Formats: sequence, structure tokens, C-alpha cells
Amino acid sequence: MPLRHIEDFCSFVRGKDKIVAVALGEDHHILEALERGSSQDLFNVINFARRDRVNDISDKYNIDTSRFKIIEASSEEDAVALAVKAVRDGKADVLVKGSCSSAEYLRGILNKTSGLVPEGNLLSHAIVLDIPKYHKLLIASDVAVIPFPTLDEKICEIKYCVAIANQLGVPIPRVSIVAACEKASSLTKAMVDGAILSKMNERGQIRDCIIDGPLSLGCSISKDSRVTERVGYTITGDADILIFPDIETGNTVVKTLKHLCNTISCGVLAGTIAPCVLTSRGDSTETKLYSIVFGVLLSLQEAL
Repeated sequence: MPLRHIEDFCSFVRGKDKIVAVALGEDHHILEALERGSSQDLFNVINFARRDRVNDISDKYNIDTSRFKIIEASSEEDAVALAVKAVRDGKADVLVKGSCSSAEYLRGILNKTSGLVPEGNLLSHAIVLDIPKYHKLLIASDVAVIPFPTLDEKICEIKYCVAIANQLGVPIPRVSIVAACEKASSLTKAMVDGAILSKMNERGQIRDCIIDGPLSLGCSISKDSRVTERVGYTITGDADILIFPDIETGNTVVKTLKHLCNTISCGVLAGTIAPCVLTSRGDSTETKLYSIVFGVLLSLQEAL
């Protein structure tokens, strides 16, 4: 049975003894998330960071780091390299971005000799949204890595998101190729891509899901959008996956849902050999905790 809420992830990872490698965990939100997760037996922690800075932050915010293993890192670059190596060598199951910059974090993951992306794989991002007014979890891509995805990149995004949906208990997810409207015209690339991808799905070129597109966001997630009935779309407010036309659209939609609609979210990079958690410095303790738990859940590599 599909999971309905992100908080339900915790019950599936508790006691699994998975290890997360944190790249420069030195701010209070990530340290609080690590404290909560480790104290609830959701995961074990190796924090590659500067011990004096960890101690300063933990003392200031009264954070108990006694359950962490802290390995000294001399710099941001060193912390990322050590954390990536721990995952690559099988000493940790999940990579977690701490206080390091996204650019440095991605640079370590993408390193051709010591990184975590197999040759030929596309690095993308997938986020799970727990929206109070939506009837199920919603997966979206890409809101953090690929600025303007090509048609082939959207196919990869779909495959990554379908695999995640399968692991969350959705056997045949419904995929919406988001555009400004439902008309398949040449006005925008998103409209053209939506028509092509839905036809590829109809012909069996993209399997294990149902693709509709182009489809507006309203028609994707709102059952009150009657236009879907007029044009014969099958999703009709019941999408499991949203494929956004570009990073600006996706990022804006997600941040609006988070800041104005009380949406809980968690996200990971896709296309890597192990789950890699990518959150922003401004994300809350809750978002960081659930993103780590989500990464641990994916590392189990079994459908729920």
C-alpha cells in the first residue's frame, strides 16, 4: 500500500543501522536533524567536519552530539572528499550535504575518478512533497540540478521518479509533463515535449507508468480542473509525478508550496550509486531530517 505521508518513512528505517556520511555538518539545523535522527534510531552518523566548530554550535544550541562519530576535516573540500569516499568505499550508505556549498558538494559527487555518478548516468534531483490539501505524496523533478532539461533528460527524470514511486509503494505511477496549458502546440518546448513523451508512453517506449502531457499544473493535481475532461486526459487531478519544464518553474512551485501551504518535503539526487541528500542552507531542521530519512529509505532498495 502506498505511503501517504513523509513522516511514515521513519517507521521503515528505524533500527536498520544505516550510516550517513555528512559533508561538513557544522550548522545548527543539520546538527539538530542528526541529533533527532540518531536519538530515534533512524540512522547512525559519521560527520566529516571541523570538531571545534561542531562543538561551538552544539554548545550554543544545546545539541547532543555524543552519538556522532566526528572525523576531522581540514576544509570544506576535504570534508566533501572524505564523505564521498566513505560512501564509495561502502563505509556509509547515504551521503548528506551539511554546511558545504552546493557547488562543492556536487563537484565531489561528479568527480570522474572518485565520485558517485557512474559513467553515462545523468545526475538529476527528485523531491517528495507532502501537501496538506493533496490526497497523496507527490514526486517532482527537477528543481535543483538541471536548468533546462532536454527531451532525453526528461526521459531520465521520469525513469528515476518512477523507480522512487515504485519503492514508495506506487506500482504504476501517473506522470504529468507540466506545461502552461494542455494544447499540444509548438509555442513552447514544454508543450512539444509533453506531446512527444505521452506518445512514447502510449507506444511502449517509456514503460511502467502512465504519462499525460502537456498538462497544466492545475489539471495535474486538481480534480476541479474540468478542462481535463474536455481534452480526454487520464490523470485528472491524480498525478503521482510532476516533470517540470525547467528549474525555475520547479523551484518556484516547490518553494511556494513549502512556505505558503505548510508542505513538508524531502529530496535526493538521482543517478548516483547511493542516495545523496541535497538540501539548501535555509531549509528547516524538519526538512533536513526527513530528507536524510528519505535517503536511508531509498538505500534499503526494496519496495514498501
